[in-house]
Amino acid sequence: MKKNLQRMILHLRKYLLLNRELRNEYKRIFLTMQVTIIAIIACISFTFLDLLDKFYTSILLDISTIVALSFSFFLISKGHFNYSKFLVILFSCFSLLINGCIEGRQAGNEFLWFPTLGAIFLFFSPKEKWFITLSCLFALISIVFLETTGYANSPNANRLSSFVLVNYLICFSISIFMICVFIYYLIKANTDSEKKLERLNQTLLKRNENLKKTNHELDSFVYKASHDLRAPLTSLLGLIEISKRETDPDTLKKFLTLQEKSIQKLDRYIVDILNISRNARMELQYEPVHFLEMLEQIFNQLQYIENCPRVKKTITVNENSLFVSDILRLNVVLSNLISNSIRYADLSKPESCIFITINITAEQAELTIWDNGIGIGEEHLRKVFNMFYRGTEINSGSGLGLYIVKETLQKIKGTITIRSEDRKYTEVKVLLPNYRNEQSAKDQ
Repeated sequence: MKKNLQRMILHLRKYLLLNRELRNEYKRIFLTMQVTIIAIIACISFTFLDLLDKFYTSILLDISTIVALSFSFFLISKGHFNYSKFLVILFSCFSLLINGCIEGRQAGNEFLWFPTLGAIFLFFSPKEKWFITLSCLFALISIVFLETTGYANSPNANRLSSFVLVNYLICFSISIFMICVFIYYLIKANTDSEKKLERLNQTLLKRNENLKKTNHELDSFVYKASHDLRAPLTSLLGLIEISKRETDPDTLKKFLTLQEKSIQKLDRYIVDILNISRNARMELQYEPVHFLEMLEQIFNQLQYIENCPRVKKTITVNENSLFVSDILRLNVVLSNLISNSIRYADLSKPESCIFITINITAEQAELTIWDNGIGIGEEHLRKVFNMFYRGTEINSGSGLGLYIVKETLQKIKGTITIRSEDRKYTEVKVLLPNYRNEQSAKDQ
């Protein structure tokens, strides 16, 4: 029965506004439906009992209550939740009032006032004050009327039979059962609230940590960016000033080359900043990745970097499955890693080389970039992913490359590990999940 009610509530979702109260409203409707079913079953029991006792006066009221409660289900199916809940409360109070007047105190109907009053505050949210006020007002007037008159209006006040005792026990049992249901509902609501509060607290702590990290990175960024942006500009302005007074063509050409290097450095720095910004704000876009084409484009873009012509590259791609990922972010990762291997090549060795191996399966892609460059000292390995950290002064990079790689991989749920020995080699291993299934689901 519970699953059928839940399916019915989910079917009625179109009538509920998608806001914070959505889940609580589901719970209230579900509770209303449970209570209504229990009330219908109780009324059917009372009807059979009255038939056996030949007490026909109450049968019509029992049948009317069953019809009214069934009509509340119809109102729910049409999305009139508040009116449905109000009808259940109102007719329950009306039925108890009339039964109290007809059957007297000995029938035990007064026990049912306790769950009825509890239902008023559980069925309606605090915002639905009018429904709560009207329901409470009608219930209290009915209780006061019955108690002040001492059930004297009952034509059967002195009616005693085994059926009256059964009616008394049924009312008492239903009252206890309903109170237990309400207590369970309150305990569950409290437990859910505590869990939600705990989740919100964990989210808040996580956001606080992210905020601290962002603030720290922002402070570092402002300080370092202002310095690193001004350095090439200052150098460029100085070279321009010197060039104005120089007449020798060879010296001017040398100055132009130096100016070009300053502009290239500035351009690389701006590109790194743009990559950080794009990674933070761009949505993930999954597309099929063709690694050979991507690597060819990357090497073409990097061909004018110093050392590139002297570095031998070897590429091996083992494709056992279609690989799908975010192409733009993957391009940023590979460009940074390959450019590092080129910039920090050890030209003192007989041959500088880069080996790129990519193994693709249905679950992931494993990228390995190995080079015999200058390597990274052990004392630097744990810090190379920090913003603006430079492990060497041989090549004056921005210190953002590996930081960008790490942040970008986090977006696509990839991992990176680096092994290196100073003056010997560097091996970078990247594991990337294959989003082939997500892309297939999106296409469908």
